[in-house]
Amino acid sequence: MAGYARRVSTSPRSGLAVRRPGLRDVFNTIPLLLIGLKLAGVIPLSWWWVLAPIWIGFLPAILILGGLLTLYLTGRCRSLWQSTRGPREPPRGATTGPQGT
Repeated sequence: MAGYARRVSTSPRSGLAVRRPGLRDVFNTIPLLLIGLKLAGVIPLSWWWVLAPIWIGFLPAILILGGLLTLYLTGRCRSLWQSTRGPREPPRGATTGPQGT
């Protein structure tokens, strides 16, 4: 796991930097390990599952943005926005009711 240091502290006695491995180091190593095992032919997983530790982290954001985009494109977001702003005033010069002759 050398080369993945994220947190470094100084030892009070020697003054040298001491590396403390953390959870982030493990999550950075798993995709590399899976890719190496797949390329070596050790694991029969598909590439979707080998690369899953990378793309699964983005999945909630992609789903939320996709849902918001769908709401916007269907017009529901616009109607919700207008209903929270209150009644709209007609433009100047426009009539609001039937005109008398």
